[in-house]
Amino acid sequence: MGSKQLGFGDYAQTTAKKRTRREHFLAEMEQVDALIEVPTMRRFAGIDMISDRIPDETTILAFRHLLEKNDLGKQIFEVVKAHLKANGMAIVPSL
Repeated sequence: MGSKQLGFGDYAQTTAKKRTRREHFLAEMEQVDALIEVPTMRRFAGIDMISDRIPDETTILAFRHLLEKNDLGKQIFEVVKAHLKANGMAIVPSL
């Protein structure tokens, strides 16, 4: 007893946060699935379905979180942009 009763606004905000986290998780799982199912993604990641062991979702997510924790994503992105520019290509923002 003595628990705080949530109003409609509180409930909406609480469920929105949960939904957002769930949607974020599902988006990450879709990326993992694409890594395994899409041949171009596998080639980009250097994964050979015949000779390589495919990392499981937990391993891929742990690696992604490690990149985020150490703020390496932006650094990697900058290296990729520089490589593309050196080869006459560029990343074009989508509309």
